[in-house]
Amino acid sequence: MSAEVREKILMLRSSAGVFGAERVILELATGLAKTKFEPIIGVLENKSKSWAELATIAEKSGLQVNIFRCRKPFDFRTAVQIRKFIKKHQIAAVHAHGYKANFYSLIATLFTEISCLATCHPWTETDYSFKARLYTFLDKLWLKRMDDVVAVSRQVRQQLLTHKITAELIPNGIEIGRFNGLHKAGDLRDSFGFSKSDIVIGTIGRLVPEKGYTFLLNSAKSICKKYPNAKFIFIGDGPLRAKLQRQVEALSLQSNVIFLGKRNDIAGLFSVMDIFVLSSISEGFPMVLLEAMAAGKPIIATRVGEIPNIINGGDSGLLVPPQDSIALTSAIEIFLRDKQKANAMALAARNEVSVNYSSSQMALKYIEHYKKLIS
Repeated sequence: MSAEVREKILMLRSSAGVFGAERVILELATGLAKTKFEPIIGVLENKSKSWAELATIAEKSGLQVNIFRCRKPFDFRTAVQIRKFIKKHQIAAVHAHGYKANFYSLIATLFTEISCLATCHPWTETDYSFKARLYTFLDKLWLKRMDDVVAVSRQVRQQLLTHKITAELIPNGIEIGRFNGLHKAGDLRDSFGFSKSDIVIGTIGRLVPEKGYTFLLNSAKSICKKYPNAKFIFIGDGPLRAKLQRQVEALSLQSNVIFLGKRNDIAGLFSVMDIFVLSSISEGFPMVLLEAMAAGKPIIATRVGEIPNIINGGDSGLLVPPQDSIALTSAIEIFLRDKQKANAMALAARNEVSVNYSSSQMALKYIEHYKKLIS
């Protein structure tokens, strides 16, 4: 009996590193690998070489990857490459993530029967530069030409609707199994110089203004004054690192705050944490929040974007206003004083992500869209 022919989906992305959108692509491609659809991750090359991280992680995960050379912001030779690839590999549909991928997918499939689906991740709301506003404007035009559009959050879908772009909401999802059986990583704690009595409060994300880390550090000052054994770990890198390190020095928190930089052992690092904090000023649908829930961590997060819906209005974690150090401090102290409450919320978060935000559920929803596009 011959093997079933699988429909090939080209998932296109211009990547600046592995962040939220890239992690969605990796989770979705992994979820599709066991279905009748065959995912191929198409990575648009760029001058900074930041595209290589997505390609490398995808290949190590056993996923198919193809690199499309891109010499300038909008290179029509890249569209020609993609068009030839689509024809050669009999691609059934193109799934674009981001404005540049949207542009190239539309140009590459022009005058063909190949349909295009766009997943709209959050537009950058805090970048008011001419370049950012221009790309957002152009992206809206391109999204209107797509055969199908998906929004990752209610906020993004509402933004699209205001521009007369209809989109279906498909929440992000993660592979829950990666976080099964986590335990206190004694060796890892020791490597950071933590003692068994230390309380480890962690956060993960790029060191950028949108993450609200200045407010978290101000909160850390208050917490460490009452709990000298509290340790704060910041996982991630970005343009604000030097400024945040200066703030740590100004607050005399050098012995309580550690910047770990960008790490690939996220699951292990969650096992080190006693509490996870997401202090963002703006967010779409943060993958790291799903990971913290899957890791069974007590969660404190700001009431922005899709966060309140993800943690079920506060049943699966504590919600605080953004840009509010005092509220962050109060929430952290609630968990420090009441471990039973912290553990109960951590368990509720784990159950919530298992039921509603698995990568398999996300894949099934996208499969319905692929079927419609191909038929």
